[in-house]
Amino acid sequence: MATVAFAVWNVTRRSPADVVLAAVRAAERGTIFEGAMRFLLGVALLAASIGAVIDAVPVRQLPSYGIVQVLALVGALLADALIGEDLRRLLRLP
Repeated sequence: MATVAFAVWNVTRRSPADVVLAAVRAAERGTIFEGAMRFLLGVALLAASIGAVIDAVPVRQLPSYGIVQVLALVGALLADALIGEDLRRLLRLP
């Protein structure tokens, strides 16, 4: 789920400066609503992936949850870097 969130956000393909410029252009064109909905979809998917990791970590190992979550997010970023283009094409995202 985190990989799909990163694919929706287009994280590995764009620099932070590109994201800011795209937001400014969207505001000028009046398409900022689409970007906001895409952002909220990504947040929802990321929250779902965090919930899935919490559910997968046994209660006695909750102190190590932070490490597990960071590893899961790094894995999701790597997966987005490797298959993000295919996911975006499949989801028909720009």
